[in-house]
Amino acid sequence: MQYHEFELIYRHIVPALFSESQSTEMFKEFAETFTGEDEETVEALSFENFSHLNEKYSIFTPQRLGIFISLSGENDYISKETLYVNELKKSSKHIAATLSEMRWRYFKAKNLHNREEMLGILDLVQQQIKQLKKPQAILIALKLMDEESKRACVLEAANFYLPQIAFGFNNEFIGSMKK
Repeated sequence: MQYHEFELIYRHIVPALFSESQSTEMFKEFAETFTGEDEETVEALSFENFSHLNEKYSIFTPQRLGIFISLSGENDYISKETLYVNELKKSSKHIAATLSEMRWRYFKAKNLHNREEMLGILDLVQQQIKQLKKPQAILIALKLMDEESKRACVLEAANFYLPQIAFGFNNEFIGSMKK
C-alpha cells in the first residue's frame, strides 16, 4: 500500500483524527522500500507492516469500520457476511446510482492526479459487487470511493472558483480606492 492509498483510507475512516503530518509520520515509520515496475523504488506498507501500524495506533478498529459503512449494532463488522450481502442486495439501485454519480465526480475532477487510477478502482468495485465476494470490503471500498470522489469534486470547484472570487474582491477593492 503506497502513501496515497494509506492516506485515502485514514482520511475517510477516521476524519476526526486525520492529520497530514501525523499520517506521513506513521506511514514512514512502517514503510518499506520496494522495487516497482521499471526498477523504480517505491515506499509502501506491506500487509504485515500495515497490521503492525494498526496495532500500534488502533486506527482501523472494527467499530470504526462499522460506523464508516453506516452499519449499527454490536460487532457488525466482525464475521457477519450475511448482513453485508443483504445490505448490498437491498441497496442495489442506490449503489448503481451512487456508482454513476462517483464516475461523474471523477470525470469532473480534471486536475486529480490519480483520476484514471480511481476510475479503474471504481470499475473493479463494480465487478466485485456483481460477484458478491468479500461484501465487507466492497462496502468499505464503496464508502471510501464515494467520500474521495466528493472531496475531489469539491477541490476541483474550489480551484476553479477561488481565483475568480479573489479577482472579484481585488477589483472591488481597487475600485473603492479610486473613489
